[in-house]
Amino acid sequence: MLYTDGQIQATRTDALAFLADLDAVDNLVARETARQEVQDHIDGTPVLAAAEIAAELDSLDASYVVLAFPQDVGKPYFWAGVTRQIVDSYGGIAVEGDLYRVRVRKDRAITHLTYLAALL
Repeated sequence: MLYTDGQIQATRTDALAFLADLDAVDNLVARETARQEVQDHIDGTPVLAAAEIAAELDSLDASYVVLAFPQDVGKPYFWAGVTRQIVDSYGGIAVEGDLYRVRVRKDRAITHLTYLAALL
């Protein structure tokens, strides 16, 4: 058993649970920081901000973000093509069941968004 102050006891399980909680908080902060960096890039680029592209938290990895693109209205399917391009060429991961959201590493997201801004 571990003793924290001579009066209170904590088991190994308690200590591991406490450390897991700290890791979860650190992970959430890191994921939010990554999301905010990408969103700041979007907001700082007028054509991307006007297109209403958004960066969302990735639920699995702090080095990834989810890019949410606007839905296409009629053909051609420009935004669906953008997400497909990220998956095919930039190592993105399609969000299952959503043609307009893709998981991508934060640094690659910014690179791709820079290229996209030049196209728009």
